Amino acid sequence: EHLDALISEILTLAKARAEDAQSPIVSVMALLERQVEGAMFLGPQHPFALDTSTLTEATQLPSEPFGRIVNNVLNNAVSHTPAGTKISVIAMIKSDQLNLCVSDDGPGVSDALINSLGQPFRRGQTSSGFGLGLSIVKRELENIGGSVRFSHQEGGGFRVDITMPLMC
Repeated sequence: EHLDALISEILTLAKARAEDAQSPIVSVMALLERQVEGAMFLGPQHPFALDTSTLTEATQLPSEPFGRIVNNVLNNAVSHTPAGTKISVIAMIKSDQLNLCVSDDGPGVSDALINSLGQPFRRGQTSSGFGLGLSIVKRELENIGGSVRFSHQEGGGFRVDITMPLMC
C-alpha cells in the first residue's frame, strides 16, 4: 500500500511538469486563500493566519507550480504539528520577487534534520510520509529560479521561507 502511494505521488509529479506549461495565470492572493482553506479542511484543529496585505489582485503567477509548492508546505505543517499549533502564512513582494513565509509555533525539528530537509526521502522519525513533499518544493523552486530555506522559528517552531520570481 505504501509503495502504491509512493508510485502515485511520483507519477503525479511527472504529469504535473508537463501540465505546468499550460497553467493559467492567477491572483496570488486568491490562490493563497484557496490553499489555506484547503489546509484548514485537512487540519481543522490548527488555527491559521494569512497575511497578504502587501499584495494586490494584480500580483499574479502561473497557478502551477506555485499551487503545488504552497500545498506541499501547508500539508507538511498540518501533518507534522500537534493539534492547536498555529500556522501562519505571510506573502509580500520585494524586488520583483514573491517572498512567502510559512511558519508554525509547534515543536520544530531537530538541528540534524533541518540541515537535510529538501533532500528526497528525508523525514523525521515520527513521520508517516515518504519524505518527498519538501524535496518537491525545493526542486520546483530551483526549476523556476526560486529558493527555499528551512529554519527554526524564533520562539520555537518551524519556518519555511520561499523566494520566487513573479513571472516564472
